[in-house]
Amino acid sequence: EILADDYVGPDGTGKMQGKAEYIHNVERDTTVQRWEFEGLHLTLRGDRVTLAGKIHYWIDDNDVAYNFVDRFVWRDGRWQATGSEVTPNQ
Repeated sequence: EILADDYVGPDGTGKMQGKAEYIHNVERDTTVQRWEFEGLHLTLRGDRVTLAGKIHYWIDDNDVAYNFVDRFVWRDGRWQATGSEVTPNQ
């Protein structure tokens, strides 16, 4: 229910996919030992929210970091994700 019907976000290769594709393809990544968020910034404008920050994944004791931006809209009495962007942290 968190994903809006018009959700669009990247798959593991960076190709954009919709809600149905995401649900069909999502799998647990057992190589990730833990994860942690850093520098979260929330912007609220009316019925829309943007959440940006960095996520760190620890894989084989190595820290792999990505910047992300998630977008949400208030619909039907709840927040729904409409889009995601993920880029490697340089």
